[in-house]
Amino acid sequence: MCLYIVKKGCIIIYMRKKISIILKILIIACAFCGVTVGMIFYESDGYSFWYKKLMYFTTQSNLWIAFYSIIYFVLLIIRKRKGLQGMPKWYYLVHFVLTVSITLTGVVFCSILGPFAKDDFNAWSASSLLVHVFVPAFAIADFFVAESDFVLTKKHLWFAIIPPLYYMLYTVVMYLFGIDFGRGVLYSYFFLDYASPAGFFGFAKADTIYVGTIYWVIFMLGFIMLLAYIYYILHPNTKKARKKAKEGKDCDNLVSETSSTLVEGDSGTSDK
Repeated sequence: MCLYIVKKGCIIIYMRKKISIILKILIIACAFCGVTVGMIFYESDGYSFWYKKLMYFTTQSNLWIAFYSIIYFVLLIIRKRKGLQGMPKWYYLVHFVLTVSITLTGVVFCSILGPFAKDDFNAWSASSLLVHVFVPAFAIADFFVAESDFVLTKKHLWFAIIPPLYYMLYTVVMYLFGIDFGRGVLYSYFFLDYASPAGFFGFAKADTIYVGTIYWVIFMLGFIMLLAYIYYILHPNTKKARKKAKEGKDCDNLVSETSSTLVEGDSGTSDK
């Protein structure tokens, strides 16, 4: 029976590794294909130059997760030659951070940008679907399938806001230097429009209701932390760690209760 359980566990680990490798290959292929096709047909999407597409969080988050997946195969070869198992701890933390970023790309597109995009954005083109839908979906699946012994803690959640914070600062610098994002405007997304009637901290009502950029930033950072927390509680290793901690606590309580009972018994015997 024990041998069967061990064998079954090994098969599951083997299958998870194979599925993770397939997902990483799909991430690399879809990310580079989507980004490249988008750059080739930049004019049809309303951009002035092909390289302007590199200024968007969508493109950057896709390239991050694609290069991360490439690094996996490089590290796999290096560590196998050295006789090492698994990946270094920092690799899994980066995996978590980049998965949250690419999830943000997918969620914001599917809930806000895609449904309300103007026709000249070609929001639902093949290249757009690759970078906004397929890559995020594959990356999320890989995060939960990839085999690792790395256990996320609540302290790790704060690392998830690093890429979005970097990008927000990046857009501020572009705005201050008057560099447009390829469509004749100084912002990449409407919620990062620092020149809107509401400005940074205010509110204004024009054709639509404008909310100051700072409120969008706070909302986005809060949403990112929520995503990070969801991944934290749902990740298999976190569940295992909580289960072990609970079992350890129950065991300690049992030992404590047993010790107390024995002490009481000894005391009773002594009295007699």
